[in-house]
Amino acid sequence: YKAQSKVETGFKFIKDDAFELDSIFLKKPERVEALMMVMTLCLMVYNVAQHHLRETLKAKDERVLNQLKKPTQNPSMAWIFRQFHGVQIWCINMGEKIEKLVVNVKEHLARIVGYFGPKAMEIYGVTPAKLKP
Repeated sequence: YKAQSKVETGFKFIKDDAFELDSIFLKKPERVEALMMVMTLCLMVYNVAQHHLRETLKAKDERVLNQLKKPTQNPSMAWIFRQFHGVQIWCINMGEKIEKLVVNVKEHLARIVGYFGPKAMEIYGVTPAKLKP
């Protein structure tokens, strides 16, 4: 029973309204199985990202603000994801080339992206100069 709270947290994640699963009606068992496989994969990625962020924060002895605006080394990924809601990708058609521009990446979001490494920084267009502690 000691680790039961972690399992319950996983089920809470799967049942979250953000997925809008109540609007999906599946008749075939294969499709229900496929949906559960996708949801399990999402849960796994969520937990790996959360673990990575928390371990990186501890290793660097840094903190991010939680929902109460208090510094923490144990943020939930749900809270981190919510902060990225305004971030958008603009695709600009320049003749034969399409330029992609990531907008609304605030300073604190750039710092969070930096915790996930160079590839994440490249995707979000974050440069080391934007990473202020």
